[in-house]
Amino acid sequence: MFVSRYKIQEEDKGTFDEFMKNPFGPHSPRLQRVLNLFRGCGELRYGLLCTKEYQEWVLITIHGPDFPIEIHHDIVFTNLADAEREIFKRRWVYHKEKALNL
Repeated sequence: MFVSRYKIQEEDKGTFDEFMKNPFGPHSPRLQRVLNLFRGCGELRYGLLCTKEYQEWVLITIHGPDFPIEIHHDIVFTNLADAEREIFKRRWVYHKEKALNL
């Protein structure tokens, strides 16, 4: 498992609003660093599974290489931007807690 030396910092708070306004970018260097952290490491990882091409996505969680992917059929998105925002929120909470309650 990849372990990053970078942790969420006080200065990163503004990146949350930046992502919510424009989840597809372009992103500032600070937000890109946060996204790299979120996408690259952690014991609990969130993602999306497309169930209807360009129309529907469901939340998935990955708990590690030795565990099956958990598909949350009850958490469905019909807008990709909203889905990306939800993933970002969940990742933010997860990494914020790991950074000792920012």
